Amino acid sequence: MSMFIKIGLGYLFFQIVVLVIFLVWSGLKDKRLKTNHGKTVPEGYEATGEIYIDPTSQKKHEIYFNKTNGKRFHKVYEEHN
Repeated sequence: MSMFIKIGLGYLFFQIVVLVIFLVWSGLKDKRLKTNHGKTVPEGYEATGEIYIDPTSQKKHEIYFNKTNGKRFHKVYEEHN
């Protein structure tokens, strides 16, 4: 193999390694992937009155807020008849 092909393959391998590292790092840092919703509201959370429709699942969610730590909880909304 010529020297240029070896350099090209080395550069391609380097780019693939950088891409894999970036994808793993972004997966760890992305807060959207963490689950902060469900059907049972944790202790200390109060309803905010906000309701939204999740665009991916088309389910309604109700927002709860914890004053002590500032976190929000997204409860799957069940309509009351």
